[in-house]
Amino acid sequence: MARVDTRAIERELDRIRSLSVEELRVEWRQMHHGESPKISRDLLVLALGYRFQEVQHGGLGKSTRRKLQTIAKALRTTGRVGPTSNLSLKPGAVLFANGMAVLTLSR
Repeated sequence: MARVDTRAIERELDRIRSLSVEELRVEWRQMHHGESPKISRDLLVLALGYRFQEVQHGGLGKSTRRKLQTIAKALRTTGRVGPTSNLSLKPGAVLFANGMAVLTLSR
């Protein structure tokens, strides 16, 4: 695996944190090729920072993507998410479906 420049990532995260909400929405459009979800500035910062790091590190593994897709499908069809075996999501995790934050895990 290629070495990741953590200092460059830290600089980019600092840059993202310094942007206004309008500038964050522009960043979102450039990164996701679509309109940003109607979420707070703080969540936009977290989502853009996460996406940037995901790109730099190569993204989620196939099994994690499958699990998240299963959760998103259950949420769309039933409006609820039930317990999922062997899924470990930490507080603060944000689940996006169709470009919108649909679930934020808290403590």
